[in-house]
Amino acid sequence: MQISFRSVQKSGAGVHVTGCVTLPRVVEENQQVRSIGPVRADLHAEGTAHQCRVQGALTADVIYQCSRCLEDAEQTLHVPFEESFTDLPAKENEDVHLVEQDEIVLDPYVEEAINLALDYCPVCAENCLGLCPVCGRNRNQDPCDCVVQRVDPRLAALQDLLSSDESK
Repeated sequence: MQISFRSVQKSGAGVHVTGCVTLPRVVEENQQVRSIGPVRADLHAEGTAHQCRVQGALTADVIYQCSRCLEDAEQTLHVPFEESFTDLPAKENEDVHLVEQDEIVLDPYVEEAINLALDYCPVCAENCLGLCPVCGRNRNQDPCDCVVQRVDPRLAALQDLLSSDESK
């Protein structure tokens, strides 16, 4: 997806841009993402003398792997988008990107916004029970009667002392 820097400068009301961007690297680089559909962009670009501001919204359908039960979970991302560009090379600012030619390629900025919006530990549902640490069953589908007793390994010796005192 591209925008012409000069056409935005010439347009008094700005330029409206819509389109879809495919991001195959998002799946390759994020273990929790099983698949992502095309990112739909609805953007508006406005320009001043030497600057162009692009803002709008991104939408994408993502299929995650639940971090608790390992099942697939779908989610629709709604991500705000805002980037600024300039043609002045002397202006050093992290929030304003330098445009060396007329075309502004938005794909890397769209990919960055989507990557930042992805869930770090996605879950299929807030009340997901996850996998049993003893038998490995998905406790959402097949409850088990396994006893899960967590003992701090630093205190395990004390547990042994208590059990030997009870046997006396």
